[in-house]
Amino acid sequence: MDVLADVRDGKVIDDATQWPVVANLNREVLTRLSNDGAVLSDATEADTQRVINQWTFPLHDLDLREIDVKVKDLQELRERHLAAQYGAG
Repeated sequence: MDVLADVRDGKVIDDATQWPVVANLNREVLTRLSNDGAVLSDATEADTQRVINQWTFPLHDLDLREIDVKVKDLQELRERHLAAQYGAG
């Protein structure tokens, strides 16, 4: 966690941040972990690339509080989304 905090410290990552910026931070985290001997010995190159290319930035400011939602409302929202996305509905 210290490596992650150090690499991300002071970096602003928001909706306007382009993915290559995030991928480069991911690469730096993995490089530092590897230099510290903290990478799993059976990690493959595919594992490394998956982390670099798919690991989203920490979502520490994400609000995960439970909200009251009716199942019917969710189903209607899903149907509208599917109709807009695929012409189904």
